[in-house]
Amino acid sequence: MKKDTIIEAGLNAIPYVGGSLATLYYGSKNEKKFERLENFYKELKEEMDKNPIDVSGFTNHNEEELENVISDLNDKVEKETREEKRKYLKHFFISTIETPIQNDFDERKAFLDILDGMTVVECKLLDFLSKQQDPIQIRNLTGEDIYVLYGAVNKLISYGFLEARRGNFTMNGAQDEKLDDLIFTSVYGKRFIEYIRMN
Repeated sequence: MKKDTIIEAGLNAIPYVGGSLATLYYGSKNEKKFERLENFYKELKEEMDKNPIDVSGFTNHNEEELENVISDLNDKVEKETREEKRKYLKHFFISTIETPIQNDFDERKAFLDILDGMTVVECKLLDFLSKQQDPIQIRNLTGEDIYVLYGAVNKLISYGFLEARRGNFTMNGAQDEKLDDLIFTSVYGKRFIEYIRMN
């Protein structure tokens, strides 16, 4: 709360527009967060009513770890403005409820934190790559600027979701050889995709 007070005071101090900015930001900030969280659980209920899930193992959850994950999830839902990412957060919730947290707490927290940090471009790219039978050369990716995709590929590699291997061993200097790398979904990436039900 102290941080919010300092930020609000800072915004108010800006000549001419500060008061309006502070009102715009803080007046709707909490309302929007609450609204996103409320809609998230309303949509989740509707989805679970349509497609009931198996909750038979629910009592096997480590309660403290489940509480931690749900609290973290709620924080991320409150901040998330993109519908597509909220859809993946719903899938994360369902997978968490269906499969008791026992010895995989760290992996689930990592999945949630990584998902929170991913862009929609990265999500779409990972989804696309997970459906490929064979490795694909980076330069053959489409839908965005090739270097936006190259950056997304590198982030997905750093998460451990993709693997890469050299696609062209000829170093001629006439092109960006990094774009010749072949990429494919790793075993860890497949676990992530299955957990958040990306496909």
